[in-house]
Amino acid sequence: MPIFYHKANPPSISLPASHVFLHNSLMNILQTIFTDHFEEMIYLQHPRDSVIENVEKMILCGNPAFGGAMYTCPFCGNFKYVPFRCHSRFCPSCGNMYSIDKTTSMSFKIIDVPHRHCVFTIACELRPLFLQDRTLLNCLFSSVNSVITRLFHKDNKSERFTPGFICVLHTFGRDLKWNPHIHCLVSKGCVGTSLLWRHKTHFNYKLAYNLFKILRKG
Repeated sequence: MPIFYHKANPPSISLPASHVFLHNSLMNILQTIFTDHFEEMIYLQHPRDSVIENVEKMILCGNPAFGGAMYTCPFCGNFKYVPFRCHSRFCPSCGNMYSIDKTTSMSFKIIDVPHRHCVFTIACELRPLFLQDRTLLNCLFSSVNSVITRLFHKDNKSERFTPGFICVLHTFGRDLKWNPHIHCLVSKGCVGTSLLWRHKTHFNYKLAYNLFKILRKG
């Protein structure tokens, strides 16, 4: 079995030049861009502390100076030093692993039935308010929850049908401009007080739109 060292400072071992991995050669495009323009970003955009923290983590991700793990093969004698990662969701490498783990976790929770994809957004005139006070973003989840619940309860008030759905918040659009919106996966079916599964083939989008509009005004 290979020998494994797990220390902040790896043991002092003389490695051949072919086994030395420089951080600069491993930096991806985003790391390079943010490294070159990090001070400019802070000066001009005044980002939140959490943004600065995650950008710094991403820039230093995989930097051997911050420790790592040393592997050696007892058969061929080759060494490999693997730097520690930042574990930030903003990092294109670590964030991708987070997305995979999150997707896998969700796949075990979602009901094994067809789903409908719905998107809930807000008027562009209201978006600056959510940018100034990000706690308002929680209101979007509450509003979508109310809309979906009422949409299914309308089918039969006595049964109080309840679907399965997952909501994900996106704060920027494809054009990278501030545009908070909710992506929602809704099961094409529901369960009522009788505990019997009922398929739902028609979604009243006009009703959903009007309900969401009323809740936003409220």
